[in-house]
Amino acid sequence: ATLSMSASSLVKHQKQESGFPAGFITITDAEEQFEAARNSTGALVIAYMPIVQSSDYDLWMLYSEENKGWISDASSDNDEKIEIPSAVWEYENDGEGNIVKVPINLSNGRFAPVWTISPTPQATPEIINHNLLDRPAFQQAVEHVSETRLPVILNVEDQSSWFGIDGNRDILQTTVAFPVFENFDPSSEVVGMITAVVPWIEIL
Repeated sequence: ATLSMSASSLVKHQKQESGFPAGFITITDAEEQFEAARNSTGALVIAYMPIVQSSDYDLWMLYSEENKGWISDASSDNDEKIEIPSAVWEYENDGEGNIVKVPINLSNGRFAPVWTISPTPQATPEIINHNLLDRPAFQQAVEHVSETRLPVILNVEDQSSWFGIDGNRDILQTTVAFPVFENFDPSSEVVGMITAVVPWIEIL
C-alpha cells in the first residue's frame, strides 16, 4: 500500500514534468524500494504496470525506450547494454495448441505492459512490455480495481512465472494488486497497478 501511495504521488509529479500521459512513470531507485518491500513481505515478485490506452501506444513506446536505462541502473553490471522488446507483446493461442508471442491487438482499447519489476530482469529483459492483460485473471483484477478503487487478491496459481521467474511452481502463491491513481482526488482515474506475488503462507 505504501508503494501504491508513493507511485500515485510520482504519477502526479511526472505528468506535470514530462508531458507524458498519467501512469507513465519510472520509480526512482526501483530495485532498492521494491527489494525492501519484497524482504518485508516475503513477496516473490513486485512489479508496476501502467494502464495505457491504445491511442497512446506510440507515446508508450517512446517513453519505454527513453527510460529503459532503469534496468541497467538497477543491475549488478550497470555497464551492460540492456535491450527491451521494440513492441508491446502478449501470448496467444495460434489455433494449433501452441502458445506464441504476438504484437498486441490495439483494438482491445488498452494494455498493461510490465515495466518496473523486482527482481530486476537483467537476464530476462524480454519480459518488459509484456501486456499482462493477456492473463484473464489480471484483466479481471484491473477491471475490479478500476471500479472499486480497492486492492484485490487474485486466485492461487504460479503467478511469478507471469513475470519470467521460474522455480516457484511448488510454492502456493497469489497476487495482491494495488491501484495507482492519477492524483489524490476521490474520483481520480486508476492509471497503473502495483502487484506483489506473495506466498500464500505469508498472507495467512
